[in-house]
Amino acid sequence: MRSPSIIICAGVAVVLAACGSGGSTSTALSLSLSSSAVLASQDGTPASTTATVTGAASATFSVSGLPNGVTPQITQPGASGQGIVSLIASPTAPSGTYALQVTASAGSASTSQPLTLVVAVAVVVGSSPDTSLGINGQLNEFMSTSFQPAEWDSGYFGSQPKTEPAQLNSLDPQHIRLQAISEAVPWKANSDPQLATDWDFTMLDETVQPVLSVTDHSPEFQIAVTPGFFSLSSPLTASDPNLQLFVSFAQNLVRYYNSPTGFTWGGKLFQSPSSHPITWWGIYNEYNINGLTPADYVVLYNAVVPAMLAVDPAIKISALELSDYDYENGDPRNNLPIFVALNTGVNAQVNVASTHFYSSCDQTDWDTTVFSTIPGFVADLQ
Repeated sequence: MRSPSIIICAGVAVVLAACGSGGSTSTALSLSLSSSAVLASQDGTPASTTATVTGAASATFSVSGLPNGVTPQITQPGASGQGIVSLIASPTAPSGTYALQVTASAGSASTSQPLTLVVAVAVVVGSSPDTSLGINGQLNEFMSTSFQPAEWDSGYFGSQPKTEPAQLNSLDPQHIRLQAISEAVPWKANSDPQLATDWDFTMLDETVQPVLSVTDHSPEFQIAVTPGFFSLSSPLTASDPNLQLFVSFAQNLVRYYNSPTGFTWGGKLFQSPSSHPITWWGIYNEYNINGLTPADYVVLYNAVVPAMLAVDPAIKISALELSDYDYENGDPRNNLPIFVALNTGVNAQVNVASTHFYSSCDQTDWDTTVFSTIPGFVADLQ
């Protein structure tokens, strides 16, 4: 992790060296270097610059300002006036940027030029893991992604059956996020009496089933929104009939994907064709920009999670799912205290607390646009 900062420092040092006025000189000698900066790796690879002296029949070169662990190897110029100054850094040489002086001397005359030395970290890849680092020698990093099943993208896997999910699998993703919205929300109506047409998982499963086949078989299904025929509003109470509908919705989703018996509605059995259950579940999407207060979310969470666990006690829950798009409202410091408050806060199972940090919401943005948001992203994380 130190190498990038070293290279950046080297770039700054090179600019400064190039803009300098040079070292002390005498009228008898003139010295030039083929490079004003060299980079020596701690693995002992020599870093060299060609030194040329004029104004004397013979001269000798020397280097001052060397840090510990760096050894000079100098090919003296002789009659040609040109020699090589090489610097070799050992593994014990401290990494960093150093200001050196290369001096040419002939009798009582001398002249010098500045030389910037960068000692770079050398990474050695061993033949076995170092279990003292990371988690038993592993960084445990992974690449994942997010799918938002809806009518505008539901055919993604079906239109590319020869490459997907094989390409997705090659990324070795873990906990791919699934967020059903719009027409992909499977509960279409709440008829009385119940009708089999009230539920339809076709569009949703066009994405979910391929994702369940990928790598870890463990996506996070975020129950992002309510079905279209009802909504949640503030202030939310435990007795709100719409909250009870949302609880039933969440339970049936768990039954569909995790229960060996699925659920029956209007005389029809609804059950996922996959043998892989969904372990991770996110509760609602970004309540802080979708009309609910932190207190409302506590009510929602405490009602929904126990009902889901009653269907499958093995599931794990992602709480909060905050948006930092409106950062002041999404600031965890404004939400966590209410969520965890003694007696009035959360009393249901929590496995993960999630915040969504946004670099961009436009998939057509160029890399330069996305990377330019990093300073703001870092500020939000801090």
